[in-house]
Amino acid sequence: MPPIPPRPLGQYRHVRFVAAQIAIEAPVDLLIVGMQEKDGGRSGAEQVDLALHGTLGRLRAGGIFTGMAGEELTLWAPPAPIGARSLMLIGLGAGLAGDPLRIGRLTCQAMRSAHCTHARKVACLLGWNGLDMPEEGIEEIAAAMMRGALLALDGLDTPPRPVEWIFDIRNGQAQRTAAALENALATWHSVE
Repeated sequence: MPPIPPRPLGQYRHVRFVAAQIAIEAPVDLLIVGMQEKDGGRSGAEQVDLALHGTLGRLRAGGIFTGMAGEELTLWAPPAPIGARSLMLIGLGAGLAGDPLRIGRLTCQAMRSAHCTHARKVACLLGWNGLDMPEEGIEEIAAAMMRGALLALDGLDTPPRPVEWIFDIRNGQAQRTAAALENALATWHSVE
């Protein structure tokens, strides 16, 4: 599949949203990766685990970070090939597929936590390529992710610095995902 060019989605408060394909080597301040309780083999967490020679698997096996929904762990200065200055793991739980409310809550959590790190460029790879979701649910899941991020912003004092938030759209339906993210952002603006 050829790379998809980044797609600007718009801005809300101090955050500029972009949809793009995210690689774990991306030079960002913070890479947010969703990790399930069980190894799915295709998700961003499994890519990170492979790059880190099984570190995430050992964290899971040792009970340090199991991937339980809402669990969170930040690794500062992860080694190459991770390109981010820090890596945040968010637990997705056992069965997140097709649950927009839960993915929205987890995105809200990720946005709030990202602000605590003072990251200015954030790549959010919460789990698109690791979630088994029906094609008809793609728009609903994408919209829930955007609404979760926006809800978090409404609950924060606006810092004086701009932030770029990149949503990963490497799920096989990049155009539909990006359009749904953009529509959710536009709708949020209109109800304020």
